[in-house]
Amino acid sequence: MPGTHSGPRRTKVDRFLDEVFGRDTDDCIIWPFSIERSGYPGNNKGRRTIRVVCERAHGPPFLKADAAHSCDVKACVNPRHLRWATRRENEAEKARTGAGRGERGKDAKLTVADVLAIRATTENYAVVSDRYGISTRHFYAIRNRRKWKHVAA
Repeated sequence: MPGTHSGPRRTKVDRFLDEVFGRDTDDCIIWPFSIERSGYPGNNKGRRTIRVVCERAHGPPFLKADAAHSCDVKACVNPRHLRWATRRENEAEKARTGAGRGERGKDAKLTVADVLAIRATTENYAVVSDRYGISTRHFYAIRNRRKWKHVAA
């Protein structure tokens, strides 16, 4: 009968994921749909999208495995950039590459240039804090190198 479907309807997300697996590229493939506050692609049928892609590309995860990015781009869903890793391996890789730290952090308000300017200024701390939209406590933590420790100067 015309107009009837023989199975479940394929969503835009399903069609995009099929397209992702058809691409022959080493470039990042950025998720075009909802992005969580954390910077990762939104959920897909109740599961994290990067886990769905990683499982489709590399098989089921081992116990408590993380879907880890090799590219450090949270919104990337290129199967070539994802792998299963232990939490320890994933966190060690993030620490090595600086992923999620400083201006790459999910809630970052400052850049490295801002931090250097804060450390060099002789202006009143309240004025500087207001200018950058940070608390005076945060200002002092940056000044005294308790925050943004990885910025050397």
